[in-house]
Amino acid sequence: MPNRIQSLAMFAILVLASACSAAEVEVITLADGRVLTGVYDAGTQTITLSGAMAAVIRVPAAQIVSREPVAGEKGKVPAAGRPAAGEAPTGPTAPTMGAAVDPAVLAPLIAAGVPWEAGDRILIIGDLLAAPGQPELALRIHEALATAFPDKGIVVFSLQNHGLTLARVAAAAREEIGRRPPKLVLIMAGVGDVIAVLPPPPVKPVAPAKPTVKPVVPVAPVAPVKLDVPTADAWRATLTDLVTSAQQAGAAVVIATPAIVGDKPFDGLASSELDAYAAAARGVAAETKSGICDLRAPLMDRLLERNPKGSREVGVLSKVPGQLKPEAMDLCAGLVAQALADAVPRIPWTVDLRGGVFTGTTTVAVRTPRIAADAVTIHVTTNGGPVDDRSPVYAKPFAISATTLVRVLVVAKDGTKRSAQAWYFATPSRAADAALAESLPGLWVDHTEQHAWNDGLPSHKGLAPDLVTWWPNCDSGLLDRLPTARKPAQVACLRYSGFFVAPVEGDYVFAVTSDGEARLFFGTTAVVRVDRRATARSQQGAIHLAKGWHAISLFYGQAGSWPALTVEVAEPGRRLQPLPELLLRRAPQPPIAGPLVETVGDHGDPAAPWTVRLNGRAFTGTIKAEVEVLRIAPDRLDIHYTLDGTAPTVASSIYTKAIPISKTTEFKILAVSRADEVTVTAEAWFVETRTHPADADPGATLSGLWTEHCTLKRWVD
Repeated sequence: MPNRIQSLAMFAILVLASACSAAEVEVITLADGRVLTGVYDAGTQTITLSGAMAAVIRVPAAQIVSREPVAGEKGKVPAAGRPAAGEAPTGPTAPTMGAAVDPAVLAPLIAAGVPWEAGDRILIIGDLLAAPGQPELALRIHEALATAFPDKGIVVFSLQNHGLTLARVAAAAREEIGRRPPKLVLIMAGVGDVIAVLPPPPVKPVAPAKPTVKPVVPVAPVAPVKLDVPTADAWRATLTDLVTSAQQAGAAVVIATPAIVGDKPFDGLASSELDAYAAAARGVAAETKSGICDLRAPLMDRLLERNPKGSREVGVLSKVPGQLKPEAMDLCAGLVAQALADAVPRIPWTVDLRGGVFTGTTTVAVRTPRIAADAVTIHVTTNGGPVDDRSPVYAKPFAISATTLVRVLVVAKDGTKRSAQAWYFATPSRAADAALAESLPGLWVDHTEQHAWNDGLPSHKGLAPDLVTWWPNCDSGLLDRLPTARKPAQVACLRYSGFFVAPVEGDYVFAVTSDGEARLFFGTTAVVRVDRRATARSQQGAIHLAKGWHAISLFYGQAGSWPALTVEVAEPGRRLQPLPELLLRRAPQPPIAGPLVETVGDHGDPAAPWTVRLNGRAFTGTIKAEVEVLRIAPDRLDIHYTLDGTAPTVASSIYTKAIPISKTTEFKILAVSRADEVTVTAEAWFVETRTHPADADPGATLSGLWTEHCTLKRWVD
């Protein structure tokens, strides 16, 4: 495909060069000091460069200091639009975007009567409709709407390229529609499918220097080029699927028939294929009740008028395949503007729920554009749970002061339903920490033993000397790599800690998804919390960070058979993305273990309760197993234990001092408070290791291991 695109680009350059061969080659000096040699087209304000740098670039006339012909008179030619010495400048110093387009062609789109709503989003998909050296149609529409309706915030977004097939664009378009549903979708396709498979231009043989007799060569009829493009049925199926996706997302759709490739009104390049695509587009529009914008028929009518014999291929309405001259662009722009304006009243009603970042308190307001407020009933939840028609009814805007996930369900009188959800982030501010003199990439990770997150804190193990460095997007293989002495069936509790390096100051949004429990802290401030008992396994939070280093901790408690933990971040002004390891740092030495839950006030949690800690480990010879008591006096507890792997009870032996162990042992304890009979359990493996003397070094070895086959009765035997 790159070779094909390069061939197409070279073909475009050769076509432009041949069209301008009669023009004068000039040396053009620009205001920024560049000197270009080529043919300048004042109409399109582009220059076709000569020599090895052959290319077509846009050069506004106001940026030209001088133009000097390569041959003939060497006097400097004043730049177009540049005042002579002593004259006052007139007009703008540089052309504005779309200045070459007649503003009247977009008048239907920006008329006062078009019922645009605040926040409307237009998505343009498919062919890059543009003239050489000028902005494409999507940019012109965006500029026109932003100028005409500056207070509505209408967004025009395009997924277009020169020479991409509809099938390639459709996949990205469906993803974009699902992520940020538009209100209006314009699909312009067909030309890209043709350009993607255009053959490279033929190489002309070098003619003799001085031919004596010019041979008479009979002219054979030129057969139409057969292009390997998708069939009309396949193209139609892709278009139908794309239109359906847009309509299901709540968008009004406009389908444009393909423009032209070349300038022959009949028997031209890909004429039959594009005619078939145009018929398919009209059929899909009728079936799906979409709007239709017919570009092909008016362009072909103009070609018949301007090139009735079909004797020219280049220079009538287009200069290169897929690019139109300003006259043709004006025609297409007017047709598209009218089709979009006609489609705006067909945009379905929707729900407008604007989440965001706030400090202190904020107001949640639910709007229903394009339907009267008294024609719908709005149900709302603010606890992160699902919303249905039994949820509380929204009556008026309400205030919130904490990070909240708001979900709404809007039911119209005819039974039509719309739903939306948005996060409202309470953002505390945090100053930067001092940067470390020495750091390593990633975060520290250590393992803790988890019994029940709801019954106090998981007990920390001592930090092992061979910790694994890893950043928090968890996979199942990580647990196998952790150097722990835990029982294989025990669930994991991990802590990641280090520093997050904020590249700029601003509001950072973090999203944590977990199969179990998770906490994300900046210092002692809890930013995101995922609860095992909550319905949603993904939660978000935000914090305002100064530029620089910030201490970060992430705690994870596994709940399911398959551990799952992902962390995403949205830097200021950007969308969520996986947390880049580039922004994470750790100190050469592991940090001191911190709390796993926040103190009273952040989310209504109680202060950290008392607990017990039992540090299992590997040993040689004999070791003393000790029970550590935290946040309570030891004499206020009765600690029962077993050494055979059975669960301890109040009838089990009482722990009074460290217990010597000389073989692999599973040590379990049950701690009972004498005051209120609150219980906490803990367990750990103490694994005996033996020293094995080294074998003799064999004289010759091969890589790998021997393998042989044996019969299998029962592994337990």
